[in-house]
Amino acid sequence: MPPFGGNEGDGDDDERDPRRRLMGIASAALAWPPGQFWNATPHEFWASYEAWKLMNCAEQES
Repeated sequence: MPPFGGNEGDGDDDERDPRRRLMGIASAALAWPPGQFWNATPHEFWASYEAWKLMNCAEQES
């Protein structure tokens, strides 16, 4: 079972589903393929996202 609950491809296309937003971040910002997202722990996801934010905010401030 993926760490965010539910099953990958369970047919839940509800736009309010937080997994959609998190997977969008993983795909667009972190360039993670779906398998990497589903296999990541919440800690791995958030640590990667925080590092991405730090790197990208530093670029914009320069």
